[in-house]
Amino acid sequence: MKAYSGFVITLAALASAANAAPAAPARPSEAVIKAAQFHLSIIMSALKATEIPNTMKAGLFGCLYEHPLGDISARVTKVFAENKQAKSDDPNTALMVIARVCGAVPEAPAAAAKPAPKANGTGR
Repeated sequence: MKAYSGFVITLAALASAANAAPAAPARPSEAVIKAAQFHLSIIMSALKATEIPNTMKAGLFGCLYEHPLGDISARVTKVFAENKQAKSDDPNTALMVIARVCGAVPEAPAAAAKPAPKANGTGR
């Protein structure tokens, strides 16, 4: 009987540990929050812009839908930290980095990707 009561006590302890609230994550720094705000504003502007291809908009939206903004922003910040020559405060550069991080870079148009045919020298 003693072994059985020890088993019940162990189960009760495990159950109470499982029901305990998880520890709250650490609050992000002001710099992290400002970077995330800037990155969100870039994404939102891109979604509203008529110049941005729909495939890129869909990729940005899907990325934001599937991943926490904090994770996206941290990855973008890491790219800028690893590439000091890139201007992190330039909206166009930031959009391209965000698009790359999200896998939302539009494909080059077929005409632009194909080199122009060379002249054959026949004068025609």
